Amino acid sequence: MKCIWEIPVMALPVILLFAFIIDSAGSSEPNNVAARQDRIKLKVTIDPRVELMGVIFHLAGNPEYNKCKSMPYMGNLNEHFAGHRNHPAVKMAKKLRETRGVSYDAVMGMAMHIEDINSCGEIVPFEPRPDTLDGRWRIDEAREFLDSCRNFVKETDFKAFLAKNQSQYNTAVARLQQLIDTEANLAWFDEFFGSRDDVDFNLVISILNGPGNYGCRVRLEGRTKIYSILGAWRIDWLGWGNPTFNPNVVGTVVHEFGHSYCNPLVEQYMEDFSSFGEKYFPRVEKQMKGQAYGIWQTMMRESLVRACEVRYAMANDGRERAEQIVNYHISRGFHWTKELSELLGQYEQQRDKYQTLDAFMPKIVELFRNYDGPPEK
Repeated sequence: MKCIWEIPVMALPVILLFAFIIDSAGSSEPNNVAARQDRIKLKVTIDPRVELMGVIFHLAGNPEYNKCKSMPYMGNLNEHFAGHRNHPAVKMAKKLRETRGVSYDAVMGMAMHIEDINSCGEIVPFEPRPDTLDGRWRIDEAREFLDSCRNFVKETDFKAFLAKNQSQYNTAVARLQQLIDTEANLAWFDEFFGSRDDVDFNLVISILNGPGNYGCRVRLEGRTKIYSILGAWRIDWLGWGNPTFNPNVVGTVVHEFGHSYCNPLVEQYMEDFSSFGEKYFPRVEKQMKGQAYGIWQTMMRESLVRACEVRYAMANDGRERAEQIVNYHISRGFHWTKELSELLGQYEQQRDKYQTLDAFMPKIVELFRNYDGPPEK
Protein backbone atom coordinates (compact mmCIF):
# COMPACT_ATOMS: atom_id res chain seq x y z
CA MET A 1 0.00 0.00 0.00
CA LYS A 2 1.22 3.45 -0.85
CA CYS A 3 -0.65 6.65 -0.18
CA ILE A 4 0.13 10.10 -1.45
CA TRP A 5 -0.13 13.12 0.89
CA GLU A 6 -1.58 13.82 4.31
CA ILE A 7 -2.36 11.59 7.25
CA PRO A 8 -2.17 8.81 8.02
CA VAL A 9 0.55 8.04 5.52
CA MET A 10 2.87 10.43 3.70
CA ALA A 11 3.16 14.12 4.37
CA LEU A 12 2.45 16.40 1.41
CA PRO A 13 5.75 18.34 1.39
CA VAL A 14 7.75 15.13 1.29
CA ILE A 15 5.62 13.74 -1.51
CA LEU A 16 5.94 16.91 -3.56
CA LEU A 17 9.71 16.75 -3.11
CA PHE A 18 9.70 13.10 -4.17
CA ALA A 19 7.60 13.92 -7.22
CA PHE A 20 10.07 16.64 -8.16
CA ILE A 21 12.96 14.21 -7.81
CA ILE A 22 11.27 11.64 -10.00
CA ASP A 23 10.27 14.18 -12.64
CA SER A 24 13.60 16.01 -12.79
CA ALA A 25 16.23 13.30 -12.38
CA GLY A 26 18.13 12.40 -15.52
CA SER A 27 17.79 8.98 -17.07
CA SER A 28 20.92 7.22 -18.21
CA GLU A 29 19.17 4.01 -19.22
CA PRO A 30 16.07 4.30 -21.45
CA ASN A 31 13.09 2.01 -21.02
CA ASN A 32 13.13 -1.14 -23.11
CA VAL A 33 9.67 -0.37 -24.50
CA ALA A 34 9.80 -2.97 -27.25
CA ALA A 35 10.49 -5.78 -24.79
CA ARG A 36 7.68 -4.63 -22.54
CA GLN A 37 5.19 -4.48 -25.39
CA ASP A 38 6.13 -7.97 -26.52
CA ARG A 39 5.77 -9.56 -23.10
CA ILE A 40 3.15 -7.67 -21.10
CA LYS A 41 0.03 -5.90 -22.29
CA LEU A 42 -1.57 -3.76 -19.61
CA LYS A 43 -5.05 -2.32 -19.99
CA VAL A 44 -6.10 0.46 -17.64
CA THR A 45 -9.67 0.09 -16.37
CA ILE A 46 -12.31 1.37 -14.00
CA ASP A 47 -13.53 -1.54 -11.87
CA PRO A 48 -17.13 -1.30 -10.57
CA ARG A 49 -16.17 -3.54 -7.64
CA VAL A 50 -13.55 -1.03 -6.53
CA GLU A 51 -16.05 1.78 -6.92
CA LEU A 52 -18.62 -0.10 -4.84
CA MET A 53 -16.34 -0.87 -1.91
CA GLY A 54 -14.87 2.61 -1.96
CA VAL A 55 -18.28 4.29 -1.87
CA ILE A 56 -19.59 2.13 0.98
CA PHE A 57 -16.56 2.73 3.17
CA HIS A 58 -16.59 6.41 2.22
CA LEU A 59 -20.16 6.65 3.48
CA ALA A 60 -19.11 4.70 6.58
CA GLY A 61 -16.60 7.42 7.39
CA ASN A 62 -13.28 5.68 6.81
CA PRO A 63 -10.80 8.59 6.65
CA GLU A 64 -8.71 6.98 3.90
CA TYR A 65 -11.80 6.78 1.67
CA ASN A 66 -12.70 10.41 2.28
CA LYS A 67 -9.73 11.96 0.45
CA CYS A 68 -11.21 12.33 -3.04
CA LYS A 69 -9.79 15.34 -4.90
CA SER A 70 -12.38 15.50 -7.69
CA MET A 71 -15.16 18.01 -7.11
CA PRO A 72 -17.40 16.63 -9.93
CA TYR A 73 -17.06 13.08 -8.62
CA MET A 74 -17.86 14.10 -5.06
CA GLY A 75 -20.79 16.16 -6.26
CA ASN A 76 -22.25 13.12 -7.99
CA LEU A 77 -21.57 10.92 -4.96
CA ASN A 78 -23.15 13.27 -2.43
CA GLU A 79 -26.21 13.80 -4.59
CA HIS A 80 -26.73 10.16 -5.51
CA PHE A 81 -26.27 8.63 -2.06
CA ALA A 82 -27.75 11.42 0.07
CA GLY A 83 -30.57 9.20 1.28
CA HIS A 84 -28.49 6.06 1.81
CA ARG A 85 -25.95 6.99 4.47
CA ASN A 86 -27.69 4.73 6.97
CA HIS A 87 -28.02 1.75 4.66
CA PRO A 88 -27.29 -1.59 6.40
CA ALA A 89 -24.18 -2.06 4.24
CA VAL A 90 -22.83 1.30 5.40
CA LYS A 91 -23.65 0.55 9.03
CA MET A 92 -21.90 -2.81 8.83
CA ALA A 93 -18.86 -1.27 7.15
CA LYS A 94 -18.62 1.18 10.02
CA LYS A 95 -18.86 -1.66 12.53
CA LEU A 96 -16.21 -3.69 10.69
CA ARG A 97 -13.84 -0.76 10.84
CA GLU A 98 -14.44 -0.23 14.54
CA THR A 99 -14.30 -3.88 15.61
CA ARG A 100 -12.01 -5.54 13.06
CA GLY A 101 -9.93 -2.69 11.72
CA VAL A 102 -11.26 -3.22 8.18
CA SER A 103 -9.72 -0.32 6.30
CA TYR A 104 -7.14 0.58 3.65
CA ASP A 105 -6.06 -2.51 1.65
CA ALA A 106 -8.56 -4.82 3.39
CA VAL A 107 -11.33 -2.89 1.63
CA MET A 108 -9.77 -2.97 -1.82
CA GLY A 109 -8.75 -6.59 -1.33
CA MET A 110 -12.37 -7.56 -0.74
CA ALA A 111 -13.32 -5.80 -3.98
CA MET A 112 -11.03 -8.18 -5.84
CA HIS A 113 -12.57 -11.18 -4.08
CA ILE A 114 -16.12 -10.61 -5.34
CA GLU A 115 -17.35 -11.75 -8.73
CA ASP A 116 -19.25 -8.63 -9.78
CA ILE A 117 -21.45 -5.92 -8.28
CA ASN A 118 -24.67 -7.66 -9.31
CA SER A 119 -24.15 -10.80 -7.25
CA CYS A 120 -21.43 -9.65 -4.85
CA GLY A 121 -20.63 -13.35 -4.79
CA GLU A 122 -17.33 -14.95 -3.88
CA ILE A 123 -15.06 -15.04 -6.91
CA VAL A 124 -13.24 -17.88 -5.16
CA PRO A 125 -14.75 -19.87 -2.29
CA PHE A 126 -14.08 -18.30 1.11
CA GLU A 127 -13.92 -21.81 2.58
CA PRO A 128 -11.27 -23.02 2.76
CA ARG A 129 -10.06 -19.49 3.37
CA PRO A 130 -7.93 -18.15 0.49
CA ASP A 131 -4.59 -16.84 1.69
CA THR A 132 -5.12 -13.74 -0.44
CA LEU A 133 -8.10 -12.62 1.67
CA ASP A 134 -7.04 -10.11 4.32
CA GLY A 135 -7.06 -11.53 7.84
CA ARG A 136 -9.24 -8.71 9.12
CA TRP A 137 -12.20 -10.33 7.37
CA ARG A 138 -13.98 -13.07 9.31
CA ILE A 139 -15.73 -15.37 6.88
CA ASP A 140 -19.16 -15.15 8.48
CA GLU A 141 -18.98 -11.37 8.68
CA ALA A 142 -17.64 -11.09 5.14
CA ARG A 143 -20.57 -13.07 3.76
CA GLU A 144 -23.10 -11.05 5.75
CA PHE A 145 -21.47 -7.85 4.52
CA LEU A 146 -21.56 -8.96 0.88
CA ASP A 147 -25.25 -9.78 1.19
CA SER A 148 -25.86 -6.21 2.33
CA CYS A 149 -23.66 -4.90 -0.49
CA ARG A 150 -25.79 -6.71 -3.05
CA ASN A 151 -28.85 -5.00 -1.63
CA PHE A 152 -27.01 -1.68 -1.63
CA VAL A 153 -26.35 -1.96 -5.36
CA LYS A 154 -30.04 -2.54 -6.09
CA GLU A 155 -31.55 -0.10 -3.62
CA THR A 156 -29.25 2.80 -4.53
CA ASP A 157 -29.29 2.16 -8.30
CA PHE A 158 -25.51 2.02 -8.11
CA LYS A 159 -25.12 1.53 -11.84
CA ALA A 160 -26.75 4.92 -12.42
CA PHE A 161 -24.03 6.46 -10.26
CA LEU A 162 -21.37 4.80 -12.41
CA ALA A 163 -23.08 6.16 -15.52
CA LYS A 164 -22.96 9.71 -14.13
CA ASN A 165 -19.19 9.48 -13.89
CA GLN A 166 -18.55 7.78 -17.23
CA SER A 167 -17.10 10.82 -18.96
CA GLN A 168 -14.57 11.37 -16.18
CA TYR A 169 -13.77 7.66 -16.08
CA ASN A 170 -13.07 7.64 -19.82
CA THR A 171 -10.73 10.62 -19.64
CA ALA A 172 -8.82 9.21 -16.67
CA VAL A 173 -8.37 5.82 -18.34
CA ALA A 174 -7.18 7.36 -21.61
CA ARG A 175 -4.66 9.60 -19.89
CA LEU A 176 -3.17 6.88 -17.72
CA GLN A 177 -3.14 4.35 -20.57
CA GLN A 178 -1.07 6.72 -22.70
CA LEU A 179 1.41 7.21 -19.86
CA ILE A 180 1.75 3.49 -19.16
CA ASP A 181 2.19 2.67 -22.84
CA THR A 182 5.06 5.12 -23.20
CA GLU A 183 6.78 5.10 -19.80
CA ALA A 184 6.32 1.77 -17.98
CA ASN A 185 8.52 -1.30 -18.39
CA LEU A 186 6.48 -4.06 -16.81
CA ALA A 187 8.64 -6.72 -18.43
CA TRP A 188 11.04 -5.89 -15.59
CA PHE A 189 8.90 -7.97 -13.22
CA ASP A 190 9.65 -11.17 -15.12
CA GLU A 191 13.28 -10.20 -15.49
CA PHE A 192 13.75 -9.41 -11.81
CA PHE A 193 11.52 -11.82 -9.91
CA GLY A 194 11.71 -14.70 -12.37
CA SER A 195 9.53 -15.40 -15.38
CA ARG A 196 5.94 -16.45 -14.66
CA ASP A 197 3.32 -17.17 -17.28
CA ASP A 198 0.48 -17.50 -14.75
CA VAL A 199 0.30 -13.82 -13.77
CA ASP A 200 -2.20 -11.32 -15.15
CA PHE A 201 -1.51 -7.61 -14.53
CA ASN A 202 -4.49 -5.34 -13.89
CA LEU A 203 -4.25 -1.57 -13.42
CA VAL A 204 -7.36 0.04 -11.96
CA ILE A 205 -8.04 3.74 -11.42
CA SER A 206 -10.08 4.84 -8.42
CA ILE A 207 -10.95 8.53 -8.49
CA LEU A 208 -12.57 8.22 -5.07
CA ASN A 209 -9.36 6.93 -3.47
CA GLY A 210 -7.57 10.22 -4.04
CA PRO A 211 -4.03 9.76 -2.67
CA GLY A 212 -4.59 6.13 -1.67
CA ASN A 213 -2.97 3.34 -3.70
CA TYR A 214 -3.21 -0.40 -3.09
CA GLY A 215 -1.78 -3.69 -4.28
CA CYS A 216 -3.97 -6.81 -4.20
CA ARG A 217 -4.01 -10.28 -5.68
CA VAL A 218 -6.35 -13.23 -6.07
CA ARG A 219 -5.80 -16.71 -7.48
CA LEU A 220 -8.43 -17.83 -9.93
CA GLU A 221 -8.53 -20.92 -12.14
CA GLY A 222 -4.82 -21.57 -11.92
CA ARG A 223 -3.80 -17.97 -12.53
CA THR A 224 -2.79 -15.15 -10.22
CA LYS A 225 -4.49 -11.86 -10.96
CA ILE A 226 -2.49 -9.00 -9.50
CA TYR A 227 -3.88 -5.51 -9.14
CA SER A 228 -2.37 -2.08 -8.83
CA ILE A 229 -5.25 0.13 -7.69
CA LEU A 230 -4.17 3.69 -8.34
CA GLY A 231 -5.82 6.71 -6.79
CA ALA A 232 -6.19 10.07 -8.51
CA TRP A 233 -4.57 12.76 -6.41
CA ARG A 234 -4.12 15.34 -9.16
CA ILE A 235 -7.19 16.85 -10.79
CA ASP A 236 -6.88 19.60 -13.37
CA TRP A 237 -8.83 22.85 -13.28
CA LEU A 238 -8.22 23.16 -9.53
CA GLY A 239 -10.16 19.99 -8.77
CA TRP A 240 -13.05 20.69 -11.12
CA GLY A 241 -11.66 18.84 -14.13
CA ASN A 242 -10.29 15.35 -14.73
CA PRO A 243 -7.48 13.26 -13.22
CA THR A 244 -3.98 13.90 -14.52
CA PHE A 245 -0.99 11.58 -14.26
CA ASN A 246 2.68 12.56 -14.38
CA PRO A 247 5.54 10.14 -15.14
CA ASN A 248 6.31 9.68 -11.43
CA VAL A 249 3.04 7.73 -11.21
CA VAL A 250 4.84 4.78 -12.83
CA GLY A 251 6.85 4.29 -9.64
CA THR A 252 3.63 4.02 -7.65
CA VAL A 253 2.23 1.48 -10.11
CA VAL A 254 5.42 -0.58 -9.79
CA HIS A 255 5.21 -0.34 -6.00
CA GLU A 256 1.66 -1.69 -5.86
CA PHE A 257 2.31 -4.51 -8.33
CA GLY A 258 5.43 -5.27 -6.32
CA HIS A 259 3.37 -6.18 -3.28
CA SER A 260 1.87 -9.16 -5.10
CA TYR A 261 5.40 -10.48 -5.66
CA CYS A 262 7.06 -9.44 -2.41
CA ASN A 263 4.38 -10.05 0.20
CA PRO A 264 4.21 -13.85 -0.29
CA LEU A 265 8.01 -14.06 -0.10
CA VAL A 266 8.15 -12.07 3.12
CA GLU A 267 5.30 -14.12 4.58
CA GLN A 268 7.28 -17.33 4.04
CA TYR A 269 10.09 -15.99 6.21
CA MET A 270 8.16 -13.82 8.67
CA GLU A 271 9.28 -15.85 11.67
CA ASP A 272 12.91 -15.34 10.60
CA PHE A 273 12.33 -11.59 10.36
CA SER A 274 10.74 -11.39 13.81
CA SER A 275 13.87 -10.59 15.81
CA PHE A 276 14.71 -7.67 13.52
CA GLY A 277 11.13 -6.46 13.34
CA GLU A 278 10.54 -6.58 17.07
CA LYS A 279 13.83 -4.81 17.73
CA TYR A 280 13.63 -2.04 15.15
CA PHE A 281 9.93 -1.31 14.80
CA PRO A 282 9.75 0.51 18.16
CA ARG A 283 12.57 2.78 16.98
CA VAL A 284 10.63 3.92 13.90
CA GLU A 285 7.11 3.30 15.17
CA LYS A 286 6.01 6.92 14.94
CA GLN A 287 7.12 7.21 11.31
CA MET A 288 5.63 3.86 10.38
CA LYS A 289 2.27 4.53 11.96
CA GLY A 290 2.23 7.90 10.22
CA GLN A 291 2.21 5.90 6.99
CA ALA A 292 -0.48 3.47 8.24
CA TYR A 293 2.08 0.71 8.90
CA GLY A 294 0.96 -0.27 12.37
CA ILE A 295 2.91 -3.50 12.93
CA TRP A 296 6.41 -4.70 12.22
CA GLN A 297 5.17 -7.33 9.77
CA THR A 298 3.84 -4.59 7.49
CA MET A 299 7.16 -2.78 7.82
CA MET A 300 8.95 -5.88 6.55
CA ARG A 301 6.68 -6.21 3.53
CA GLU A 302 7.21 -2.56 2.69
CA SER A 303 10.96 -2.90 3.16
CA LEU A 304 11.31 -5.45 0.38
CA VAL A 305 8.88 -3.67 -1.95
CA ARG A 306 10.75 -0.38 -1.56
CA ALA A 307 14.13 -1.95 -2.19
CA CYS A 308 12.70 -3.53 -5.33
CA GLU A 309 11.48 -0.09 -6.39
CA VAL A 310 15.10 1.03 -6.23
CA ARG A 311 16.16 -1.83 -8.48
CA TYR A 312 13.44 -0.92 -10.98
CA ALA A 313 14.74 2.65 -11.03
CA MET A 314 18.32 1.45 -11.43
CA ALA A 315 17.35 -0.71 -14.40
CA ASN A 316 15.11 1.82 -16.12
CA ASP A 317 16.09 5.31 -14.99
CA GLY A 318 19.73 5.14 -13.98
CA ARG A 319 21.87 5.23 -10.84
CA GLU A 320 21.29 8.86 -9.93
CA ARG A 321 17.55 8.48 -9.68
CA ALA A 322 17.87 5.16 -7.85
CA GLU A 323 20.08 6.80 -5.22
CA GLN A 324 17.59 9.60 -4.78
CA ILE A 325 14.82 7.07 -4.19
CA VAL A 326 17.00 5.27 -1.63
CA ASN A 327 17.41 8.52 0.27
CA TYR A 328 13.69 9.16 0.10
CA HIS A 329 12.85 5.78 1.63
CA ILE A 330 15.45 6.27 4.34
CA SER A 331 13.76 9.57 5.18
CA ARG A 332 10.52 7.64 5.68
CA GLY A 333 12.10 5.40 8.31
CA PHE A 334 13.35 2.54 6.13
CA HIS A 335 16.97 3.07 7.15
CA TRP A 336 18.15 -0.25 5.73
CA THR A 337 17.02 0.44 2.15
CA LYS A 338 20.55 1.07 0.84
CA GLU A 339 21.91 -2.18 2.25
CA LEU A 340 18.94 -4.19 1.03
CA SER A 341 19.05 -2.63 -2.43
CA GLU A 342 22.76 -3.35 -2.73
CA LEU A 343 22.11 -6.96 -1.73
CA LEU A 344 19.46 -7.19 -4.44
CA GLY A 345 22.09 -5.85 -6.82
CA GLN A 346 24.19 -8.90 -5.96
CA TYR A 347 21.17 -11.06 -6.72
CA GLU A 348 20.94 -9.45 -10.16
CA GLN A 349 24.58 -10.35 -10.80
CA GLN A 350 24.13 -14.00 -9.77
CA ARG A 351 21.05 -15.02 -11.72
CA ASP A 352 22.79 -18.15 -12.93
CA LYS A 353 22.75 -19.27 -9.29
CA TYR A 354 19.48 -17.61 -8.19
CA GLN A 355 16.93 -17.85 -10.97
CA THR A 356 14.17 -16.28 -8.85
CA LEU A 357 14.04 -13.88 -5.93
CA ASP A 358 12.41 -16.68 -3.95
CA ALA A 359 15.66 -18.63 -4.13
CA PHE A 360 17.57 -15.60 -2.85
CA MET A 361 15.36 -14.96 0.20
CA PRO A 362 17.71 -16.72 2.69
CA LYS A 363 20.32 -14.05 1.87
CA ILE A 364 17.78 -11.34 2.66
CA VAL A 365 16.96 -13.06 5.95
CA GLU A 366 20.68 -13.11 6.75
CA LEU A 367 21.01 -9.39 6.06
CA PHE A 368 18.26 -8.49 8.50
CA ARG A 369 19.51 -10.97 11.07
CA ASN A 370 22.91 -9.26 11.08
CA TYR A 371 21.73 -5.67 10.59
CA ASP A 372 23.10 -3.30 13.23
CA GLY A 373 22.66 0.10 11.65
CA PRO A 374 20.52 3.13 12.37
CA PRO A 375 18.26 4.16 13.86
CA GLU A 376 19.75 3.91 17.32
CA LYS A 377 17.54 3.25 20.29
